Amino acid sequence: MSSMYITVPIESLRLDTVIDFDIYLKRKSEAVLYREANLPFGEKEKEKLTDSKIKEVLILNADRKKYYKYIEGNLDKIVRDDAVPIEKKSELVYGASKELVLDVLENPRSGENIKRSGELISNTMHFILSDKTSLRHLMNVTSYDYYTYTHSVNVGLFSIALGTKLEIKDEEDLFALGWGSILHDVGKTQVQSNILNKDGPLSDDEFFQMKKHPIYGGEILHETEVLPEKAYGSVLEHHEKASGKGYPNKLALKDISYFGKITAVADVFDALTTRRSYKPAIDTFKALSIMKGMEEHFDPDIFKSFVILMGEK
Repeated sequence: MSSMYITVPIESLRLDTVIDFDIYLKRKSEAVLYREANLPFGEKEKEKLTDSKIKEVLILNADRKKYYKYIEGNLDKIVRDDAVPIEKKSELVYGASKELVLDVLENPRSGENIKRSGELISNTMHFILSDKTSLRHLMNVTSYDYYTYTHSVNVGLFSIALGTKLEIKDEEDLFALGWGSILHDVGKTQVQSNILNKDGPLSDDEFFQMKKHPIYGGEILHETEVLPEKAYGSVLEHHEKASGKGYPNKLALKDISYFGKITAVADVFDALTTRRSYKPAIDTFKALSIMKGMEEHFDPDIFKSFVILMGEK
């Protein structure tokens, strides 16, 4: 039964919404249909569950994408609902983010998907700003297995958190930072999968192809005409280095945008702290120690703020 169903908290089922997937209850070792798809979920239905002290229900694993699309559509209500525990909010924000980024990577030229990612970033930003403990809870549910979609979500979260630490007060700027950083690797959709998934070091030709992904990302996103201009710094410049030896344009530190510098720190940190087939994840302290030895990569003031941020969390 465990492979057929996933458990979801009843807090994720919002009142006065139509739920487009079947809901099941666990009865001993069986799943029993509780409510069919495409029926409204109201106060009476929720009371029945709470009166029976039911905290979780089951849905078909096949309906996972429908469920997270439903969460995404109701995320603004969820993150603002004081009755939902912050641990549950974190799980729902992170889960919806992963599913959405998967959609973006499957169809990166869809303006609709890019708009959806902006709405999700807006709600995520509100969640992070509304509770000082939210980042710690989000980190507790973060995936430490490296995939492009989980990496993108993680970099988006770390960039928003670092932006707040750097006292970016303008919410539109913070929004642009989060939006650009969660989409920073969208250009990898144009790189051959055998290069992206290679276990060992890349050849010179393969690395030449890989170094094009920031440019590809900028081109794809410009086609959608959705992103604010400031957001492109994260996409185009997250591999530029303070030494001027980064890519794709070998920019000097003074010419790298503020958002590019922030996303570069978040990008390297997440790459170090997640597992890949050819390397284990390393802990936060060791990752920051390694990054300290990469002084030619980062803006020193931004890196210092990131170290302080990680120490706090």
